[in-house]
Amino acid sequence: MNEIAIYTQARQLAVKEYRGQRVITFRDVDTLHQRPEGTAGRNFRANRERFIEGEDYFKITADEFRRAFGGMDARQQMDVTLLTKMGYLMLVKSFTDDLAWMVQRQLVKSYFEAHEPRFTAPPPAAIPAPALQTGKPRTRLRTMRQAAMELKEQDPHTSMTAARLRRLVREGKIKSFDAGRCKLVDLNEIERLAAEQ
Repeated sequence: MNEIAIYTQARQLAVKEYRGQRVITFRDVDTLHQRPEGTAGRNFRANRERFIEGEDYFKITADEFRRAFGGMDARQQMDVTLLTKMGYLMLVKSFTDDLAWMVQRQLVKSYFEAHEPRFTAPPPAAIPAPALQTGKPRTRLRTMRQAAMELKEQDPHTSMTAARLRRLVREGKIKSFDAGRCKLVDLNEIERLAAEQ
C-alpha cells in the first residue's frame, strides 16, 4: 500500500481511495493533527447537518473497510466514515493552531491533490482549424479508474476493469497520455475496443 509522509513528527498516512477519490478517516485526522482520539468524530457529529453524504464523506461497513484497506481489528463492527478532501477541509475548519495549518497544507498538497490529474487541454485557438473540422468524435480523456466506472455505468456486466485497462495500456492495445502521476486514456478508444471483443 502506498504511504505519504506527513511531517508532524514523521507520521505516515496510508493512501486510501474510495470511489475514485482519496479519503481519510477520523483516526487519521486525530493522529496527524495530534488531537485526542475521538476529536474528529465528535466535531463531525456536532456539525453533521452541514456535511453531504457522497460528496463530503462516505459511510461504509467495517467489512467493506477491511476488504478495501485492511488494518482493522476483526472485532470492529461499527460503520466507518471516510472523509473526502472537501469533508476534511470542512471538518478541520475549527482547528486553528499552527500545527493544524501546517498539516492541512501538507495533506491537501501531498495527499489529496497529488491524486488529481494535472492535465490542461490547449485552448481552442491553439488547435489547427483542420483538426477541428475532421468530423472525428471529441476525445474524452479519463483516468483508468474513471473510464472503468463510466463503462460499468453503461454496462453493469462489462468485464472492462481498471486493472484490465492498465494491462491493455502496458500491452500497447490502448494509447495513454501522461498527466502527472497518472495516465489518461480516451474513453472513445476503449468503447471501440470493448465493442470489438
